Amino acid sequence: MDKLEEYRQEIDQLDEQIQRLLVQRRELTEQVGIYKREHQIPVEQEGREKEIYHNIATNYPIPVAEDLFEIYRKIIAVSKRQQEDEHCE
Repeated sequence: MDKLEEYRQEIDQLDEQIQRLLVQRRELTEQVGIYKREHQIPVEQEGREKEIYHNIATNYPIPVAEDLFEIYRKIIAVSKRQQEDEHCE
């Protein structure tokens, strides 16, 4: 097996882990949405977003942090959409 194939196999293994974690995150996000609806808490939680971005900024160097910001903007947008979905019960 050549080196490129080895790298790709490692990436595939990491992708499987990421996908499992994203599914777990989605399940928790649905629970958060239910909780927020039950307690009349708005979906938009600016402080929470700032906390996520602050943690990234303080734990990773700039080039990596910028990539993670881009990824998390999408994750947060999807999470908000899930929380707004009244059918996720």
